[in-house]
Amino acid sequence: MTLPGMLIEANAGCGKTYSLANRVIGWMIEHLRLFGDSGASGILAATFTRKAAGEIQDRILAHLAEGASDPASLEGFQESFAVEPPANSEELQKVLEDFVRSLDRLQISTLDGVFHRLAKAFPDDVGLPEGWTIADQPSLQQLQREAIDLWLSQCDDDEMRALAIEAEGEILKGSPHGSIVRSLWGDADGGGLLALWRQSQRSDGAAPAWSWMESCADEDISPTAAWQSRERLVAAVAALERAELPLNQNGTEPKDWLRARDRIVANARDGMWRSVLEDKAVRAVVAGEQFSRKDATPEFEAAVQPLVSHARADLLQRARVQVRVWSGLLHAIDGHYRQCQR
Repeated sequence: MTLPGMLIEANAGCGKTYSLANRVIGWMIEHLRLFGDSGASGILAATFTRKAAGEIQDRILAHLAEGASDPASLEGFQESFAVEPPANSEELQKVLEDFVRSLDRLQISTLDGVFHRLAKAFPDDVGLPEGWTIADQPSLQQLQREAIDLWLSQCDDDEMRALAIEAEGEILKGSPHGSIVRSLWGDADGGGLLALWRQSQRSDGAAPAWSWMESCADEDISPTAAWQSRERLVAAVAALERAELPLNQNGTEPKDWLRARDRIVANARDGMWRSVLEDKAVRAVVAGEQFSRKDATPEFEAAVQPLVSHARADLLQRARVQVRVWSGLLHAIDGHYRQCQR
C-alpha cells in the first residue's frame, strides 16, 4: 500500500464517490497482485451518512462488474485505478468475487459507525461495561420513563411540594412523563435541559452557574424590581381604577383601554403578576409607546408603575425557585438515568 494520500475538494455531483470507489478498487488490485486476494476486509471507507456509505459500496460493485465485463468501461476506469501495470478484466473478476465473499466483513460505514466498533472492541478503555450497545429510540424512551419513575418514587413530600406548588406546576403540568421528558431530553431535533446540565458539570464553575441568582439582589438583575406593601398595592389598584384614560375624538373612553384597565386590575387583585407584566397595555406603558394608537395618561402611568415593580420582584422570586427546583431535579434525574442506562 504505497499510494500517496490524496485530498479531493469538489462540490456535490463532481465525482468524489466515483473517485473513491475506483481508488478502493485500485488498492484491492494491488493487494491481489501482492498477496493473492483483494484484502477487502482490511479496507476502511467512512462517510457521514448511511446512504452515502451504501452508495460507495454499490459504486465499487458496479465498477468491478462493468470493468470485468466491458473493455470500454475498464479503459475509462484505468486512470482513477492508479495502478501499474494497468488492471485487466481477469483481475477485476477475481477482485469482484473476493469482494462479494467479504461483504459481511466490509468496513464501509459512517464515521460514528467506525467509532462505535472501536468502542465496542475496547469497552474498558472508554469506561463502558462489557457488551454495551447503542439504544434505539424506543429503548431510550423506555429508559427515560424508568428514570422518571425511579426519581418520583424517591421524592419526599417537600420535593413534590416544591415542584407542584412553588413552581406552580410549570414543571409538572399535564402529564408528568410527557412534560418532563420534553423538558429534559428535548424533541426529535435535540435540545433539552439534561444536556445543558451535563455540559455545565464539566467545569469547576458548574455550581455558580446554577446558583448565581441566589446571590444577586433584585435590583442587580432588574433595577426597577421592588416588593410593594399590601397597602401600597391596594392604593395603586384603586388609583388605576379611577385614573383618567386617553379619549377618543368624540370625548369617549376607548373600549380597548377600558378592557385593558379592567384586565390589569383583575390580574393585580388575583396576584397574577406574570399576566400583569405580559399585558399589552402595560408593556406599551413601560416602553413609553402607544397602546391602541394612544398614549397613556400620567395618572394611568403613575398607577401602573408600582404594580410593575412588584410584578418584576415576584417574577424574580419565581425564577429563583424554578432554577433551584430544576437544579435539584436535573441532579437526581441525571443519576437515575445513568443508572438505568448501565
